Amino acid sequence: MVLSHIMTALPPIHAIPAVVAAPPGIKTYTDLPLVLPRGVVPT
Repeated sequence: MVLSHIMTALPPIHAIPAVVAAPPGIKTYTDLPLVLPRGVVPT
């Protein structure tokens, strides 16, 4: 159950920088860049 909650929460959390950097107005999922899980998997 915990893994499914994490997998559901990751895309919106990783989209925060793109949403903050976007110009004002209504944006849809297609207007934002592809959300990549940077920094999630340790090297």
